[in-house]
Amino acid sequence: MPPGVDIFLIALNIFLSITATLGNVLILVALRNVSCIHPPTKLLFRCLAVTDLCVGLICQPLLYVYLIIGKFIKELLYVYFFFYSVLLTVSPLTSAAISVDRLLALLLGLRYRHVVTLRRVRVLIACVWFIAVSNASLLCVAWILFKLNVIRASSWTFLTLIMVSIIISLFSYITIFLTLRHQQAQVQGHVQQEQSSRVRSVLNIARYKKTVFLLSLLFKFISESSPLLLENQRYQTGSKKHHS
Repeated sequence: MPPGVDIFLIALNIFLSITATLGNVLILVALRNVSCIHPPTKLLFRCLAVTDLCVGLICQPLLYVYLIIGKFIKELLYVYFFFYSVLLTVSPLTSAAISVDRLLALLLGLRYRHVVTLRRVRVLIACVWFIAVSNASLLCVAWILFKLNVIRASSWTFLTLIMVSIIISLFSYITIFLTLRHQQAQVQGHVQQEQSSRVRSVLNIARYKKTVFLLSLLFKFISESSPLLLENQRYQTGSKKHHS
């Protein structure tokens, strides 16, 4: 590899290492200060942030150290490959778990807190890390002891894992989008029904007020004209007696 490419890769990895470290430290501090997130969801976010933090603190420094002195210490490549394999397995699986968690939070409603508990999420994260460490250990053993070319096989394995995680995440977020869109349409329908019912109630109230107003006018007319009618009736009775 030309010396200029080595310098460029080292500078790029130093920059990415600093940004990944600072960014994920800020995420962990923010998660510590936030109390409105459900604890199992917060634990998944912390796991993802710690995984990316380890990439910035371990994998990328090992890479540019290997680029500098790797030709003298070839074992650095094994160490880098081990951590790279572990973190590249944990990160996409955790991202997929977060997307499934968000989908369950939407679909389960009030049952979500009873189904997705902190203990179950801890068990899930422990299983993910166990699978990642076991897979990385087997690949390193096959590479070191049996001199097998595991780079190509592991590349296909990680690519398949990443694709499966992306498919799970896409399925979850598309389902979330469609569900929210359906609920939004239902809410808009209810709002329109409420608006129409409010319009009808306003019209009914207006009609009621108009009816009450007309009845009050009629009652006022009767109450005011009844003495006149009685006086007129008494006058006509008196005039008949006078003519007779």
